[in-house]
Amino acid sequence: MVGKLARATCELALTLGCLAAGSAAAQEAVLTDLYGKGVHGYFSGRCDSAIDYLSSAINGGTKDPRAFYFRALAEMRQGRSDEAALDMQMGASLETSDVNQFYPVGKSLERVQGAARQTLERYRATARAEAFERQRARDTIRYEERRRAEAEVLRKPGVVPPAGPAVPPKPPAAVPAKPDAADDLFSDEIDKEKPPAAPEPPAADEAPAEEAMPDEAAPAADAAPAAEPPDAKADDDPFTDDTEKAK
Repeated sequence: MVGKLARATCELALTLGCLAAGSAAAQEAVLTDLYGKGVHGYFSGRCDSAIDYLSSAINGGTKDPRAFYFRALAEMRQGRSDEAALDMQMGASLETSDVNQFYPVGKSLERVQGAARQTLERYRATARAEAFERQRARDTIRYEERRRAEAEVLRKPGVVPPAGPAVPPKPPAAVPAKPDAADDLFSDEIDKEKPPAAPEPPAADEAPAEEAMPDEAAPAADAAPAAEPPDAKADDDPFTDDTEKAK
């Protein structure tokens, strides 16, 4: 036991040295490695080794709720229920704060079953309910503050509450200009295609002019009668019968 504790202390000192000299990415890598060794020790039945590694990760500043969960599970195996309860509460608090679910808690706890898993799930459910109530309380406070601010604005004389963003009016549709007759190359053809205008009817008050009737000329008194045409000779009539010719 003393040897394991000394080894864990050396690893923690080495870890802190690396954290001081390295970047945030290197720090996270070291903490993840310590967490992985602690989980491996728990599933291998080496609870003391698991607690040492997980404690090193927790003391190094990890925000991974799984480190607290597995340390609590290892403590429960050793009968340290009070310490396990504190670690479960701390792990559940970190899990509800991880809104982006960066750490896959559910996937990591799949192998944990039985009474230990049921106890852990009770702490997780309680933490989720408390987180929900806290969020609802924050939303209520924020809503009340906004309503009071709007009421203060409305009570001030001559102050109009801010409206939404103004929408610029749409520009009117452009009407195409009519081309001039001088610029229209097809104006003559269009004029030719138009039908001729109907003649205007005569005015109603104007009577049609009476046509002058020509005077009947009196017959000339001295006009000579028309000469009778001479009798046609029978010989010259082609339709005269021969009998008539013989007379």
